Amino acid sequence: MRFTLLAAAGMLLGIGQAVVVSSDPGSFSVAMRVKALTDHGRIDPLNNTEKRRVLLSVFWPISNSTKCSQDMVPYMPPATAASYGPLAESAGLPANIFSSFQLEFCQLPQNGGCRASGRKASRFPLVLFSPGLAESRLLYSVTAKSIAAQGYVVVTIDHPYDTEVVEFPDGSVARNNGTDGMEQRLTEIRAADISFTLSALRGLAEGDSLFQGLPGKINFMRVVAMGHSLGGAAAAQALRDQRIRGGIDLDGRLFSPVLEAGLDRPFLLLGREKHAEEDATWNQFWSVLRGPRALLGVSGTTHASFTDIPPLIQSLGLPDAAQSQVEKLLGTVGGSRMQHILAELCSSFFVSVFEGDYHPLEHTASGFSEVSIRNSSFKAV
Repeated sequence: MRFTLLAAAGMLLGIGQAVVVSSDPGSFSVAMRVKALTDHGRIDPLNNTEKRRVLLSVFWPISNSTKCSQDMVPYMPPATAASYGPLAESAGLPANIFSSFQLEFCQLPQNGGCRASGRKASRFPLVLFSPGLAESRLLYSVTAKSIAAQGYVVVTIDHPYDTEVVEFPDGSVARNNGTDGMEQRLTEIRAADISFTLSALRGLAEGDSLFQGLPGKINFMRVVAMGHSLGGAAAAQALRDQRIRGGIDLDGRLFSPVLEAGLDRPFLLLGREKHAEEDATWNQFWSVLRGPRALLGVSGTTHASFTDIPPLIQSLGLPDAAQSQVEKLLGTVGGSRMQHILAELCSSFFVSVFEGDYHPLEHTASGFSEVSIRNSSFKAV
């Protein structure tokens, strides 16, 4: 999934300063850590010369009663930001615009002083997120932060040699290995990455640097998978792992084998208003979903609306004259509104999955004029 921004040419060529991008506030502050993991039991299927690695961003909810300093973090590191340069230039934006974006996170000491333990430790559900085809996990950081602010540990996953650029903390860089036409195989590789990530996180020692200073723990009995576009298809494939209790596909086409096999656990298809009319796999998949299921449409959206692009564009403060051009790509739902819709709908779905009561999702969906329940088999118990 690559797309062209339709901002007015040359409109923002003078931008050079940092641009802070806002997320949906939620009930929690959010800390963020980066973690590289190596699957020593698997040769990388897209490289064939090394063990499979993944790179994670971990978004951790922090109680607003916890004191922490605010830390400004670049939205993307240099090589990743540069990979989006042609996209920016095609929109009449500076090639380095993705280097200008920053996110604000809660900064806690890593000495363990703020980490709760025992019965008093909060146990947060885990959300595993896979990005769109060839896209960086970082293009969903605002979305992940918005969901984490609802009280979930959200882990976004980079899939090397599928993603355009993956910059590992050790300085190594993995670039796209030519994966055109491989979507079905990629969903299976990504599903294996998701399952490996879950296993690896469970296996990390409590004193691992990833967790140092972070209050609470992950509740590995409450795990869901989700993703956008090809990542949504990968999330569906990943539900073959019985440890994952439910999933969300954000506006993504489905692929075999799960397209034919279906699933027996809760699943949410959430996309643009007429996705099912334009993508036959959604209706086919619907027919083989045997667990609680819902199909929601969001009016005024496009495929790119389910990325961070809307809040990124909103942060630039485009003049009103340019807004109609932007809407051709991003729809009429603004960045902050879209973040609120995604955070609330996803959080409500997770509550429904874990509690077995689907009133929260139905209630939340009915509260947004943009959201319609196109189909649903959810029944409250």
